[in-house]
Amino acid sequence: MKLGFHKTEELLKEAKRSYIIVLPNKDRFIENSGVLHTFMDCGKAVIVSATPRFLADLLPSEAFSLIQTTKDRYKAIESLIENEVFYKLLAQGLKRKALSRYWNIAAQEWFKVMMK
Repeated sequence: MKLGFHKTEELLKEAKRSYIIVLPNKDRFIENSGVLHTFMDCGKAVIVSATPRFLADLLPSEAFSLIQTTKDRYKAIESLIENEVFYKLLAQGLKRKALSRYWNIAAQEWFKVMMK
């Protein structure tokens, strides 16, 4: 566990070495998570806290997101380790979302809207 601020390269290196990514944010901000978007393309299952920043951006098929307590996190990690099908479902769902959010795709979509 590494708390605090870290360079993107360092975060991605750790994410690629990890089996599960856990984002236990406690804030109540209603915004997108830059950290989540950094990890979306790693092909890993992600566990997030049930906060507005994650719940507004993720479908249940994209992340394990009912986490409120340490006990909840433990149960979520345990279920992902024990259920490979569920793990793959979450990892693939998040990867699909990442593919639709690359900057070149977002720019093309923005251009389509602006040209109407």
